[in-house]
Amino acid sequence: MKDTIIKGNGKSRIIKAPEDMPETYIEWRNQAIQGRTFFDIGLNTEWENENSGCDMIGTPLNKTTLLSDKTVSSLQLEGEDPTVNDALYKLSSMRAQPNGIATLTSSGKLAQMPTAADVGAIPLTNEGTWTPEVIEMLNSTGGCTYTSRAGHYIRIGKLTLVTFDVVNKTKPTSTNWNNYVQVCIKGMPGPLARQNQAYSMGAQVVLKTGDAPIAASTRLAYNTIAFTIPSGSLSTDKLGNGFELHGSIAYIIS
Repeated sequence: MKDTIIKGNGKSRIIKAPEDMPETYIEWRNQAIQGRTFFDIGLNTEWENENSGCDMIGTPLNKTTLLSDKTVSSLQLEGEDPTVNDALYKLSSMRAQPNGIATLTSSGKLAQMPTAADVGAIPLTNEGTWTPEVIEMLNSTGGCTYTSRAGHYIRIGKLTLVTFDVVNKTKPTSTNWNNYVQVCIKGMPGPLARQNQAYSMGAQVVLKTGDAPIAASTRLAYNTIAFTIPSGSLSTDKLGNGFELHGSIAYIIS
């Protein structure tokens, strides 16, 4: 007798006695009474034509026909003898993932999901906080005391967007803080790739305690943030105690 897989309906079976079957009826009868008599019952594949056990022999179910070594290697399956279930689970976990399975090609084959780099996508690099410091540009000196100050940034590839909120308590009394010297903010996350090129954005300035906010814009000036208000550049002589600076700017880092 030989093992086989039928395709369609089986028609007959054969019974094969084991090689150690007793030679006498008495011995066989005693085994049968004790429940120790065994026979192999299988599909009849020895005969042909009208006496065959099935109309057509199907594909044998074994490792080669179910899961080839090439499939195991391609899916990077682990274990000594991975199963079809292992392969199906691995395929399901790869859907819509970078380097995974996305859809079908025109020929009906599974297509591979492109990576972010393949389509030119730039991942979010990081985000965090920074501490803005108000200075006068001539000597790059500060000296302000603050009621509050905070800065945040988001970096996407080489593009950095920063925001800042500064509430001053007292401004310095030195000469440059009372002359026509440009007011700036330093401390931005960097390093900046181009010291005077940035994407200007909106800002809001309060010149001193009790004043109403006025619209302003930001610009990059020697790796610091400078301000333009309706009357021109924001300078130290325009500010008093309690001034406020709120806004944002974007720039490229190296």
